[in-house]
Parts: sequence; structure tokens; C-alpha cells
Amino acid sequence: MRGISPCWLLLLRLLFVARVATANDDAARLVVRPESATVQLESRVSFFCRADGNPLPSISWRRNGHVISEAR
Repeated sequence: MRGISPCWLLLLRLLFVARVATANDDAARLVVRPESATVQLESRVSFFCRADGNPLPSISWRRNGHVISEAR
């Protein structure tokens, strides 16, 4: 009986690594939620939040349903 070829061993190792990588994915979640604010018309307001997850989520800010391009 012949042994397992190196190609099959490599394939099995890659499949195992891929399965472990997907098992470590964590859903995105807000660690720090932004607080509500009421301000006078035409004044500036700042919000802060922090998100975590794997892969690390990206955050986009919206006002009245439209993405704010001036987020800093």
C-alpha cells in the first residue's frame, strides 16, 4: 500500500487552515455606541463610536440616509 502523496497532504492542510480561519470570524458589533445630540441649526456636532469584529468592520456615518463624506 502506498502512502499519501505530498500534494494530498498539502491540500488537506490548506482545507484545515481555511476551515479554522472561517471559524474565527466574529460578527461586527459596536463596542462604544454614539450618543444622541441636539444642537442648534448650522452648528457642529461630533460623534464617536468603536466597532469590533473579524474581519474589522468599516464605519460609515449617515445623515438623513445619505453618507457623510466629511467624516473624520
